[in-house]
Amino acid sequence: MTKEPVFRQEQVMPRANGITRREILTALKRNGAMTAEELARALGISQVAVRQHLSALEAERMVAVSIERRGLGRPSHRYLLTPQGDETFPRDYDRLSCALLEALSAWQGEEAVDQLLHRIREHDRAALAARLKGKPLPVRIQELARTLDERGYMAEACALEEHTFVLRKRNCVICAVAREHPRACCFGETRLYADVLGAADVTLRRSIAQGDQICEFVITAHPQASPASVE
Repeated sequence: MTKEPVFRQEQVMPRANGITRREILTALKRNGAMTAEELARALGISQVAVRQHLSALEAERMVAVSIERRGLGRPSHRYLLTPQGDETFPRDYDRLSCALLEALSAWQGEEAVDQLLHRIREHDRAALAARLKGKPLPVRIQELARTLDERGYMAEACALEEHTFVLRKRNCVICAVAREHPRACCFGETRLYADVLGAADVTLRRSIAQGDQICEFVITAHPQASPASVE
């Protein structure tokens, strides 16, 4: 009788890097801290391959390593998810945010929703004002775009004319909430941007929440503002 061939784990068909990395993160999510040996055994790939992926994930701050000492033997390195790695798993913040705003509206009325959004913007205004303080208008516009980009909005700014600039956001990080509550997004931010930029009028020209591909603000400098171009 012909025997079935026996395959070692290293002979398993290699996975695409992205799939293997996701499997490693999922294993750590399900099981908690694991060693490279335990991960290799669970995923059916070599320890060498696992360690390569773990090194990349550690460099990206998706996983962290802890050293576990037991008795006189060699310490073991156990890998676990970082908060950043944990955030790669599905979240439902949009639904929660919408539910909270709807509950607040039903409980205290729309005025309470407006007051809450105002408080949030006041906090944001203080943070932005500190970052933009003391800079000429074109630099403030560029710095505002950079700040929004860091927050995930894929933002950019450029000069249209001598006293006119445009700020674009190609991604809305609260898109699902914005569609249900437009006041929570760009429709309520024109005043905020005008306040932190100073010496300029800000007009919302396009909005993702209204079906456009981007959110676009036109910024018109007051006559006394510096006409220099945004970098």
